[in-house]
Amino acid sequence: MKNSLNTNDKEMILSWKHSIYLWVLLFLIQIFLFSTLTSLILKISGWNFNELLLILGIYGPTYSVWLSVFVTEFGTLIISLCYLRFFMKKHPAIKDIAGIENFNSSNNLLALGFVPIIFFTGTFINNLQTFFFDSSVNNFIYDVIFRPKNYWELIIWIIIMFTLVGPIEEIVFRGIIQKGFQNKFKEIETPEWYAIFFSGILFSIFHLDLSTIIPIFFMGILLGLVYYKTDSSIVCAITHGSYDVVTIILIFLL
Repeated sequence: MKNSLNTNDKEMILSWKHSIYLWVLLFLIQIFLFSTLTSLILKISGWNFNELLLILGIYGPTYSVWLSVFVTEFGTLIISLCYLRFFMKKHPAIKDIAGIENFNSSNNLLALGFVPIIFFTGTFINNLQTFFFDSSVNNFIYDVIFRPKNYWELIIWIIIMFTLVGPIEEIVFRGIIQKGFQNKFKEIETPEWYAIFFSGILFSIFHLDLSTIIPIFFMGILLGLVYYKTDSSIVCAITHGSYDVVTIILIFLL
């Protein structure tokens, strides 16, 4: 397994500081910009929320949800790449961050093998949370916003998950943030498993949802394992995208 970028120039190596600074930047933008834009897009298109952002029974069109997802995900990617461009003396190429050279059949099979593991782990944790806490309101919101109304919407959701959500979140959280932690722990001869743990925590907090923070944390841990084994965020995107697609299909069918 290859655990370093394809360069001998230390100035192009991602560090834990890059990981922390980028996450803080993205988190603040997520709170103060992306969340506001998402609420604005949904309200303008007809969705009705109260002050707690709970849906009040008036549902808008699905395209506004797609637009808000595009703004958040694509904005996250652009900000991350601009951060590397302007705050690193020499930034790594996108192909190195994505781990394109490790995109092969064996790694892809490993990625697909983790999909049922993530799915059943998330289901188990969600059931535990439902047993101890009332999550009916949160489940209702997810069901309303993300449920496809027909097969055409289902197809579009599948495309979005595979080409936008999965790749972007994995490039940012595994290819940049986890990579920075891994490089640091490797340098000080500390187990790189700590990098998986820290990136999983940051990944779950970034989603700004207390009701899903634990399932998303374990999802981040498992995705981190895929990245640790393959050194490719694009391979991780297969796992992430496939899991999201399975979830959307089940929401549609059930």
